[in-house]
Amino acid sequence: MVQGLLRAINVEIVDDVSEEESDDLDTVEFNEKEAVAAEQELKEQMEKENKEREAAAAASGESAERMAVKALDDPIRMYFSQMASIPLLTREEEIHFAKEIEKNQKKLCRNIFMTALGQDETLQLLGQINNGTR
Repeated sequence: MVQGLLRAINVEIVDDVSEEESDDLDTVEFNEKEAVAAEQELKEQMEKENKEREAAAAASGESAERMAVKALDDPIRMYFSQMASIPLLTREEEIHFAKEIEKNQKKLCRNIFMTALGQDETLQLLGQINNGTR
């Protein structure tokens, strides 16, 4: 019920978007693409730096083990290596938590709709949507 209402509101909002707001939305989408490109560029740069360090170490006769220790001295690398060692959720755990979240969202909506304020606000919002003012 709530999701349907939100979809209806979203459709209403999208229909009422001005050209300026549409440009803002395009800018946000462009910024997301820029961020992805920058992230990819940073990843490539880090890989290049790693290869250069490995080549320099090989040329100086430094062992791979010593290079690994040096790499762990960098706090950012330490953070990412620790994050990589933390196991992620399994598919079953993700499904379980998603169902819990959905169940609790429904419970929250029911509790909100049980209050006088929640009912009044919902009726006002539905009236605005029905009148086309929202």
